[in-house]
Amino acid sequence: MNKLGIDVSHWQTTMNWDRTKAAGVEFAFIKATQGADILDAFYKLNWMESKRVGIPRGPYHFYDYRVDPIRQAQWLLGNTQLDPGELGYVVDVEKLKVNGATIKVPPTYGNDIRRFCEFIEKEIDIPAIIYTGFYWWKDNGLDLATWARKYKLWIANYNNVYPMVPLPWGPDGWTFWQFSNKGNGKTYGTDGITSKQIDLDTWRQA
Repeated sequence: MNKLGIDVSHWQTTMNWDRTKAAGVEFAFIKATQGADILDAFYKLNWMESKRVGIPRGPYHFYDYRVDPIRQAQWLLGNTQLDPGELGYVVDVEKLKVNGATIKVPPTYGNDIRRFCEFIEKEIDIPAIIYTGFYWWKDNGLDLATWARKYKLWIANYNNVYPMVPLPWGPDGWTFWQFSNKGNGKTYGTDGITSKQIDLDTWRQA
């Protein structure tokens, strides 16, 4: 049976982690860093509280494609530490908006993400997890990035019974699926875990 999870950041403000545990949430991805100089304001609290209630978690990094990938990876590792048995590090690959405008990706985009992932694996000997959406990945030519197949995929897709998965993973190549961005409610039994809306995820068990 698949496991129910959430992903959180400062946008949720204060989480009720006791209620989260009681709602049956079995894992969490927690925003840690962005770019090479941003630490999520609620990361330390969320990391500590999720551990206290016994929810396995992994830190995620929002990738800023204007910034050198190695500097970003170093910033992530310098501000976080995995406990044994954690989910691993995530690189969040999606559109970047500044003042409401989507920033154009550089020609080196795919190779830069690869460098980020390879640096993380070299430093901690654990492969990174890639978070993305079908169209963002495909429209930026990343479906040709065969190197990405070695990394677990966390796919975002809210409109389908089964997620749309880009190449190089193929239709059944996902490990985690962010299936809803409206998770704070009675539909999933997660009402009251935060005063804000929250993303819900599933972890496919082998």
